Amino acid sequence: MLDFEMNSLEKNNLAKLAYTMHRDNRENDQLYGYIKKIAKQDRSAFKQFYYEFSPRLANFLFKFLKRNDYVEEAVGDVMLVVWQNAARYTPSSKVSTWVFGIAYKKALKILARNRASQNRYVSFEEEEMDITIEDCERPDSLAQHAELHHAIVGALDALSASHRAVIEMVFFEGFTYPEIAEILDCPVNTVKTRVYHAKKQLMNHLNAHQ
Repeated sequence: MLDFEMNSLEKNNLAKLAYTMHRDNRENDQLYGYIKKIAKQDRSAFKQFYYEFSPRLANFLFKFLKRNDYVEEAVGDVMLVVWQNAARYTPSSKVSTWVFGIAYKKALKILARNRASQNRYVSFEEEEMDITIEDCERPDSLAQHAELHHAIVGALDALSASHRAVIEMVFFEGFTYPEIAEILDCPVNTVKTRVYHAKKQLMNHLNAHQ
């Protein structure tokens, strides 16, 4: 009989995984509750769904649409599709997976439509940097932190829309590869390949600007 005992790191990772799964399931149950009501044309449920989900959706779209007016257009279009097609949703996938799939396709259409106009004015709001009091007392450390932050933002901006999307969904939205494959409507291996090339491009960009 094998005597197996998890170390503290394994226990901690397992606890984090269990918490994440519980949180995701609870969130999905809540969103699915809204979708079922929206399917019956419940305007109050739709308003609540919009209020709770649209900020997350807008944040994702902004990362590669880069313009507030484009984001507002995309969010409005996505939510209209949700309102019109809630009755067609099946719980074989998470609600967020379904909605992000709609959002990704809408974003690609907007990018394609506006690609001809090369005036890409960027007005994204910088994310707050995690700076401690000690950092504020060391101007050199603060400058290095800001430089690294801008380098990462620049590296992400240099990615294509498809590569930027998979990076955002893997590292910032927490989607699994199968979920991303469903959102992008492509094979899982394609997602893995895009993540690999996107990470490689990020590292090359960061190394070139050191």
